[in-house]
Amino acid sequence: MIFTVIVTVCLLGCVTATEDDNWEATVSDDLLEFMRTEERSQRLQQELQGMEFPKLCRERRLRIFDFDPLACSVCRTVVGTVLRARKLGFEKDRFVFVLKNLCTWLKIEKEEVCEGVIRHNIDTLIYIVDNRPKLKASQVCAIVFQNLQCKDTSLQEWSLALPPYEAHNVSLVRESKFQNEQNGSFRIVQITDLHYDPEYSVGSNTDCGLPICCQNGSVPESEATAAGFWGDYRDCDPPWNAVVDLVQHIKQEHKNIGYIYFTGDIVAHKVHDTSKDRNTKDVTKVYKELKKVFGDIPIYPVLGNHEAHPVNQFTSEDVNPDMEISTRWIFSLAAELWRDWLPPEATKTILRGGYYTALVRPGFRVIALNSNVCYSYNFWLLYEGSDPYGQLQWLIDTLLDAETNNEKVHILSHVPSGDSSCVKNWGREYVNIVNRFSHVISAQFNGHTHWDDTVIYYSNVNRSEAINVAFNGGSFTTYSLLNPNYKVYDVDAAQMDVTNFESWTYNITEANERSSDTPKWYKLYDFKSAYNVSSLHPQELSRLVERMTKEKSLTQSYFRYKNRDADPTIAKGCKSDCELENICTMVTSAHGDDYHCKMYTRMYKKNRR
Repeated sequence: MIFTVIVTVCLLGCVTATEDDNWEATVSDDLLEFMRTEERSQRLQQELQGMEFPKLCRERRLRIFDFDPLACSVCRTVVGTVLRARKLGFEKDRFVFVLKNLCTWLKIEKEEVCEGVIRHNIDTLIYIVDNRPKLKASQVCAIVFQNLQCKDTSLQEWSLALPPYEAHNVSLVRESKFQNEQNGSFRIVQITDLHYDPEYSVGSNTDCGLPICCQNGSVPESEATAAGFWGDYRDCDPPWNAVVDLVQHIKQEHKNIGYIYFTGDIVAHKVHDTSKDRNTKDVTKVYKELKKVFGDIPIYPVLGNHEAHPVNQFTSEDVNPDMEISTRWIFSLAAELWRDWLPPEATKTILRGGYYTALVRPGFRVIALNSNVCYSYNFWLLYEGSDPYGQLQWLIDTLLDAETNNEKVHILSHVPSGDSSCVKNWGREYVNIVNRFSHVISAQFNGHTHWDDTVIYYSNVNRSEAINVAFNGGSFTTYSLLNPNYKVYDVDAAQMDVTNFESWTYNITEANERSSDTPKWYKLYDFKSAYNVSSLHPQELSRLVERMTKEKSLTQSYFRYKNRDADPTIAKGCKSDCELENICTMVTSAHGDDYHCKMYTRMYKKNRR
C-alpha cells in the first residue's frame, strides 16, 4: 500500500494547488527526473513547498479522499510514471530512496515508518510489476484505491458458476437431522482482533505520532500521556497481561461454552517493523495460551491480515514458496497451530490458502475462509486476476455438499465482504454464493473493522427480502478510541440460528485507575433487549433498520454499543452523518452495492425532518 499511497498522496496536493492545464505531464516528468537524478528540480521543490499530509497513509484516513474528482487521475498519472520508470530499468534502491524521501518531506509518516514499510513491500511490488508487464496504472488504482471510486474498463471481471437451485433440497435441509432432538441451545464465544503487543510498556508514551505507541523505551511528555497497566484508548494495542485476563475471565464467567470462534488478527499494528520470526513468535504464544486455558473446548480460528509479513500480503500460488517474498509460511504455521482443533483433512486447504471446513457434529459444519485475499491492500490482487487459491469455488462445492447432506453452516472470516476495502468483484461473488445457499448458511462471523456491527444480506432477486446476517465481533484491542470486548452468542441447536447475543466489555479508564485489580468486565448489552426485537431473523433485523431511520434513541444506542461506550468516542458524539454511516454499514454486504444504503438514507431524511 505504501508504495502507491506515498506517491499518490504526495502529489494529490501538488496537483490540486496548480492551475497548469498540463499538470499530468508536468508532474510525471518532474517525478521521473527526480527518480533519475535523486535531486529535486526547482519546479518540483516549488510544487512540494508547504505540502504536508500527516498520517494519510493510515488505512482509515484514506477515506478522506472519497469522491475527490482529481484523485483517480492523479493516481493513474503517478502510478503510470512509476511503471514507466521500472520499464526504463530503474533499480530497487532508487525506488526506495525516492519514495522514502517523498514520504518524509511531505510528513506522511516519520522516517522510520516510511523506511520500514517501503523496505518490507518493495520486493513484492517489483516482482509483480516485472511479472505482469501488461499491468496498467488504471488497474492498480481501481483495485488498491477502490475507496477513491476509481474505475477501469480494462480490469478483468470474473464470475463463478453456481449450481442450480433445486427446491426439494430446501425442504430436506429444513427437516434437518436435528428435528427429533429436544429444543435447546448452546453458546459460542467470539474473540477477534487481539493485536497483542509484546512491546507495550506501562508508563510509556501514548502520543508518539507513529502507527502504534505505548512502546518500550518511549518517554511521555506528561502523566496524561503515560500508558496505563491495562491499555490505552490512543494508538496502542494491549499488553500480555490484558490478553491473559481476557481468556481467564471468559473461562470463569461462561461455564457452558460450546465452541469458540477466533476471527483473526493477533499481531500488533507495528506495520513498519514486523518480521516472519516475530509474527511467528506472537501468533504461537497466543494460540498456546488459548489451548492452555480453554482445554478441550473446540476453537475454530481464521487468519487476520496482520498475521502475514509483510502485513496484508498473501502470495499467489505460483510464486516459489522458497522465495523471500513468499508469505506461504503463515499457512504452514496455521496448519501446525490449529491441528488439535481440526480434522486432519483440513490441513490440505490450510496449506493451499489458509481456509478449511470442519464437521462440528452431525448436521453442523463450520467453514473458515481466508477473506484477507479480498483486501484491497493485498498487492497480489494485481498479480492474480480471479478467485485466489480457488477459495470461492471450494466454498461453493463445500456448501453444495452441506446442502446435500442436510447440514447447517456457520461461515467464519476476517475481512467482511461489505467492507469498503474488500474488492468489489470478490465481495460480489461471495454475496452471490450467500444468496444461493442462504438456507444452508445459518450465520456468518467476522472481524477486522474493530467495530461491533450487524450486517444484513439481501436477496439479489427480491431486494426487500433479507436472507442472511453477518455478526462482527468488534475487537479486544482498544485501537483506537475503543473499549475491549468479546461476544457470546446463543445458538438454536436445531437450525444453528443465532437467537441472541451479548457483548462484554470493560472501561479502560476505570481499569487503569485501579490497576492492582483485574478489570471489571460487564455485559454491555444483549441484542434482543437493547433493540426490542423478537428475534435475530434477517427480516426482523431489516425491520429494525427501518425503525432506526425514525427513532434517534436506536441509532444512538447502536453508536454506543458499536464503540463499547469508549469515553473519548462517546464524548465526540454521533450526529446525522455518523448515524447514516452506521445504518449503511448494516445494509451493505458488498462494496459498491449501495441500493439499500440509498433507500434507508432517503427514509432517514424523510423521517427525521
